[in-house]
Amino acid sequence: MKERGTLQAVKCENGASRLADSLYCKQHASERGNYFCLSCRTIVCTVCIVNEHADHQATEMTALIRQQQLDVQDLRDVVQARSDTLRKRLAHLEALRLVITTTTIIIVIIIVIIVVVR
Repeated sequence: MKERGTLQAVKCENGASRLADSLYCKQHASERGNYFCLSCRTIVCTVCIVNEHADHQATEMTALIRQQQLDVQDLRDVVQARSDTLRKRLAHLEALRLVITTTTIIIVIIIVIIVVVR
């Protein structure tokens, strides 16, 4: 059974991951968790945010989700940039390998010609 009051991804029928629609407060199981207490790292409802968590740092779930989506996009951009750099380096290394292989073949041919001519 899924633990209430925590952020967790669920699989949709199409396989895509999304935030569960049923995020509820741990303390008030029938109350939707519209806030995330940053101090306790738990999802809380409106009742809890003004009572037990009044002195804590908190954010609305929608703002937290938006920020996490931006963070994920930033990470994707970094990974894409690094991937592009690595692809370019790999292409360069493959070109160098080809040059070394060709040069080695030429040297072997020259050595064979020198040995045969002597």
